[in-house]
Amino acid sequence: MEQGSPLSFNIPELPSISKLCSRDNFNNKLWITHDSVGKSLTFEEIIDNFSIWEDKAITQVVHLEYDSKNTDFIITHLDHEYIFYTLDEYDEKLNNYSKKGHTKIKSFKIDKARIPFYYKYENEYFLYQIFDAYLKNKNLISEYFNDI
Repeated sequence: MEQGSPLSFNIPELPSISKLCSRDNFNNKLWITHDSVGKSLTFEEIIDNFSIWEDKAITQVVHLEYDSKNTDFIITHLDHEYIFYTLDEYDEKLNNYSKKGHTKIKSFKIDKARIPFYYKYENEYFLYQIFDAYLKNKNLISEYFNDI
């Protein structure tokens, strides 16, 4: 973890920015942005061996919105997108979490959800299973979930 903190049970206290970098390749990153007012988390995976389509670098984003009642947190929205950057924009994205891509392709979206944030299916957190299914850098995902 280069910046911020791993996932914790106290969602509102998560930092606004967390950045995880692979130990063996600094260009493999996971940016996590937390909007505590809007109650959302955005996870963007940056990998050195990125996919290219029509001269555009592709990253993956998992975005969720949450709500809470006392200490119970519920995921109310969840989606996954492929984000396209020019190669110059991608280079900038490596060190600038706020850099936005141009084109987005959504692979799934769940609105009006009521998924318990820490719901487990077959002894694995549901959210971890989503990351594991879509994102490529399994070590960074595991590191982010390590403290819960």
